[in-house]
Amino acid sequence: MFSSNNKINDLLKKYTLPDLANYIMPVRFYGSHISRINQKEFTLLSVIKVLVGLSAYFIKQLKIYFQSSNINNDKEKDLLILTPNVKYERFLCALIRNLPSNINYKVISLSKLNLFSSITIKTIKVPIRHLLLCYCQLIIYAIQTLFSNTKLFNNISNNLVQINKLVYTVVKLNQFFEKYKFKIYFSLAPSIDQHQIIEKIFGHNFIKTFAMRPDNSNYTNAHMTISTQNLFYKSDYEKKIYQNYKLDSKCNLLEGGSLNEPFENYLRPEQFIQAPILFIDTIDTNDEQRDESRSAFLLDLYGAISKYKITLFHKPHPGLSKKKMNQVTHYVAKSNAVILKVHSVHELLSKPYIVFAFNSTLMYDIIINRFPVYVISRYYNSDKHSEHEFTSSGIENINNINDMTRILHKLKNPYYCYDLINNAQRVQEWFILKYHIPNGVRRMISIMSDIN
Repeated sequence: MFSSNNKINDLLKKYTLPDLANYIMPVRFYGSHISRINQKEFTLLSVIKVLVGLSAYFIKQLKIYFQSSNINNDKEKDLLILTPNVKYERFLCALIRNLPSNINYKVISLSKLNLFSSITIKTIKVPIRHLLLCYCQLIIYAIQTLFSNTKLFNNISNNLVQINKLVYTVVKLNQFFEKYKFKIYFSLAPSIDQHQIIEKIFGHNFIKTFAMRPDNSNYTNAHMTISTQNLFYKSDYEKKIYQNYKLDSKCNLLEGGSLNEPFENYLRPEQFIQAPILFIDTIDTNDEQRDESRSAFLLDLYGAISKYKITLFHKPHPGLSKKKMNQVTHYVAKSNAVILKVHSVHELLSKPYIVFAFNSTLMYDIIINRFPVYVISRYYNSDKHSEHEFTSSGIENINNINDMTRILHKLKNPYYCYDLINNAQRVQEWFILKYHIPNGVRRMISIMSDIN
């Protein structure tokens, strides 16, 4: 089926196509942010779904083809960097800013970036005959399976999105690696599907592969899907997490550091006195306890700000479901609150706030820019892991309504605000020390630069 990639053909001798897609791209089965897969029984609707789904995806690829430009042959480069999207550009900036001038690099991404020129995987142009060959092979494979093994056909139906993504991404990346040659591969997202394909199918194109997660450090089963030869950890806490999940024995853990950097100019301390509250919301999860904690917190928070007449800016997570977003809109309509819509971290943190936040990657930006912050980690719930990433930071937790009302009452006192501002500076110093800033990124680059 994959005449352009021997590795895929070898794997297809061991796996069926649906199982191969899930073997190479397993992350959807792990992690609280990933929706669970509903397996459906074989019906006539399954047949229609497969034939229409394969055809619709092929048509989509044709549309992309006519919007894409050819990849020019280029000289051999030292480094290939994978970044998912614009949210990761601040990490990419920190990395590239520290690269020696003699290192040639190319950025590949899942979507178009604002600050960097990158090759977007989905728009890599391949000959139409290759796209047509993929489509025909998939249709023939589906029809043959329909008449020989309905159980396998049903498996195709239940995993159709993954199959389409695998087939067409492999074809496009194969075209990419025919044009470019690299020594080193560095990924900022070592669990996502596109990274898995590069690492597992095209890893032989590199002398060494490296990765790190610039995101916040937490306990999630998605870590078990991390695939790389060398994984940098940002802190000792993150190292302990990776050791807990027993990563692939071929994966070396290396000390790195955070890619977060402070803005050029800090807000003045006096600007934070009696500043409004910024609530950094969290995403929908499959963790019922976490969702219950969020719901309880929202109910108490909006009740408290109405009581104390405090201005609240609510920053929803971009991945929040429509149902949860409607819940937020309902609360906001009945209170002195504003839904905050911003397009970048810099825009978000351009004004002073007292921050209430769940553990998230934004916490890094909040801390390193000296924003006073409270963590909502275990609101009315005992977390599975009693400690969290910021346990030793000096950041105060909000665990229940009593904590919240006590803090809101204190925030009306300017002298308490000064203490909070001073503590924000101590927390920043803690973060810089524990997360190896800026020596961590320099160490990572030094290790990768030594590869010949």
